[in-house]
Amino acid sequence: MKYRRSLFGYRPEDVQRQLELYRLEQEITQDLHEKERIDYEILFAAKQVEVERLRAGLADALALERQLIEGNEPL
Repeated sequence: MKYRRSLFGYRPEDVQRQLELYRLEQEITQDLHEKERIDYEILFAAKQVEVERLRAGLADALALERQLIEGNEPL
């Protein structure tokens, strides 16, 4: 399919349409990026909660081990 050109290049309507398509593509890409960022933040927050839970469990286990090594009775 051939496009008609004006004397000095592409027709203004063709240029406008192409710009509109590029803007739409950019908008879709930005929306996808934002969605992925939000999904990542949700996943990261869930992992942070799990890390804090594991750290607390480890601290309790280490405290119990320290009490056993020192010969004190655990609570």
